[in-house]
Amino acid sequence: MSLEPNPNELIYSIATRQEIKRRTVNQQSIPLIEMNFNASPINSEDAQVVLFFENTGSVTTEWALLFPKDLLLELEYWAQNGEYTLEELEEMKVQDNKLFSIEPNKGKLKPGEMVRVTITYRHLFTGQNRLPILMKIAKGREIMLNLIGTTIHKGEPYVYFPSNKFEFEPVEIGLTDFPIQTFDLYNAGDVPARVEIDTSLVDEMNQENYASSILKCLTNSIITIPPGVAFETKWKFSPIEAKTHRAEVIFKVNSAFYNIVTFKCIGYDKRKLNNMKIDNKSDSIPEKQPFTLSNQLATLSFDRLLLGEVPLFSKERKFLFVKNNSSEHRISFTWHVTNPDHIRFIRINPSRGVIDTNQSKLCKVTFISMDKTAFYNINLICEIKNETEMEKYRYDLELWKQEQKRQFEEFLIEEPELHERLKGIETINDNSSRIDYQDLRGKTNKSNSQLGTHRYKTIPPIIKYNNLEESNLDKVRRERAEKKLWKKPTPPSPFLLNLNVLARTQLYDEYLELSNSIKNNSTKFVDPVLGIISKQENVPIGQNIAQDFKLACNDEEKNLVDYIFSDILRSLISDKSFHSMCQKLKNEEIPYFFQYMQNEDQDEKKNENDERKTPISPKKKEKIKTDDKSTESLHKIKISPIFGSLIESIFENTLSNILTEAFYQEFNMTSRPRLIALPPKVSHSKLNASPMPANSIERSKHSSSVSSPVMSLLSGDVA
Repeated sequence: MSLEPNPNELIYSIATRQEIKRRTVNQQSIPLIEMNFNASPINSEDAQVVLFFENTGSVTTEWALLFPKDLLLELEYWAQNGEYTLEELEEMKVQDNKLFSIEPNKGKLKPGEMVRVTITYRHLFTGQNRLPILMKIAKGREIMLNLIGTTIHKGEPYVYFPSNKFEFEPVEIGLTDFPIQTFDLYNAGDVPARVEIDTSLVDEMNQENYASSILKCLTNSIITIPPGVAFETKWKFSPIEAKTHRAEVIFKVNSAFYNIVTFKCIGYDKRKLNNMKIDNKSDSIPEKQPFTLSNQLATLSFDRLLLGEVPLFSKERKFLFVKNNSSEHRISFTWHVTNPDHIRFIRINPSRGVIDTNQSKLCKVTFISMDKTAFYNINLICEIKNETEMEKYRYDLELWKQEQKRQFEEFLIEEPELHERLKGIETINDNSSRIDYQDLRGKTNKSNSQLGTHRYKTIPPIIKYNNLEESNLDKVRRERAEKKLWKKPTPPSPFLLNLNVLARTQLYDEYLELSNSIKNNSTKFVDPVLGIISKQENVPIGQNIAQDFKLACNDEEKNLVDYIFSDILRSLISDKSFHSMCQKLKNEEIPYFFQYMQNEDQDEKKNENDERKTPISPKKKEKIKTDDKSTESLHKIKISPIFGSLIESIFENTLSNILTEAFYQEFNMTSRPRLIALPPKVSHSKLNASPMPANSIERSKHSSSVSSPVMSLLSGDVA
């Protein structure tokens, strides 16, 4: 929109932008932007998209979002010829039933002003509904917005594909371990969906590329997706050439419907790039929400965390803030992970909490790199609840439970003789707080008691009632019954915030090669404990890690291995130097390495005893042995992986505590350094008056010369 308009766009204004035919505007060369609404069952909640328009120019501008009927010039009846096409009829149905609505659809913006535009899609008719809308600036640019909404039947599985094309992340050729990538399948229906993945076309592409597994599906060919869940299918792209590969994958849903998705895979050679950065498709999305909605209770300091390359078996940490935008209500937040498989890779501390008005909460997000090299796209949801509304809901729920308990425990004793004696005096209590089905039972009992004096009942008239038509009397009765019913209170709907974490894990050697600066390398700590944990998780229960396992291979691979080993053995048999070496090894004596090490220790001890001419007492010998054992044990502790992991966690918690205390203003990190003076020196007169031993005087002089008289603190207040 910020580009200069072309001559064709300058011809028309908003009022004169009309055509005779419906498809004339759509067929022109206008920039097209697709806006895809999510699929949902019929009569579901409306889907909304919020857009913000800002006037960054220096003059007042007029804008409008024009529907197809706004662009159509009305003709007389005699000028209309022909019949409507299916596309025109579908377009008229969408416009007449107002499936898409825009509020506001036109306006004026002064320089620097901003307007919020809400586009709503209603799930009223099943099928895929499309509507092209032209965004026009007066005497300026034009952009076509193609609105797409999908509605499905209830009780029907539907796997939603936003597009028939998908592009994987570019992968470098020649890697030791190629990363795992994912493709999401979302079940928009309200019943489970059974999906079959047909990779026959992918196998053909692999055969064309020297029979190597260029693209491989790591997920089972048949999967079941629960309703309203996005399932991750895992793929491994292993390029052997710097070129672009395309493969088609067929997804069959319940063996009835199928969809073909074209995967685009790019392999590149880093030696030909000259340290150029590969464009990432996730870099175009902003990391922070640019604008705040009017009804938004809270905001995050970052909506997307781009962690970049992370070496395997290390941790990457980021801090973010959850801010309460309300000045009247307290809020509570709770973090959730949408995919259960990602729980082992992500940690958030604190995972829940309460925030006062106009306050913020510091949260630490930790990404744990373990398992295998892969691309990670982890989606987290921060559930925000209004504590004022939640307190009211808890109070109403407690009253409802008390009333339910009272109605369940109390009972009524009826005496028919008493009613006959009273003769017409009504003794019916009106319990307006009856709960749901008990109220209906109470009404039937009261009506029976009132009609008990009548011997016969009038037969109702034979009339066919239409359920769709409701008379005014029935409507009034229904409203009265609903007022008397005390329904169970429903909790207020929470506000959801999304946090997207993107990362790529690599082997440490490959990470060092891809890193441009040495500073980034020094900040990564590889934790061997994570490698041990990942191995234990991958091994089934009751099976040893070192246990031998068998690999399945086809006949070609088996023949290839046999050929290689037979060639190696044949070359060894014909090698004369190998035969001579075998003869020498046969004649050599077998060394006993354990005895040899003991002899070395004894020789060293003899040399040490010769050098030390002074005899050593038994107590000193025991002390030396204990010192050696303590140093050996300390050395073993320092080189153990658990010790390194413990030191890293101590530093992590220390820095986290410092940042948390600084955020809550418990101390000032930018304050000037404080100088604390040590106790004053003892004067020479006092030294002469109180004589001291010579050795103590020398010790005090030595300490005074070594130590500094002033100690500096970087920050903080001193009590």
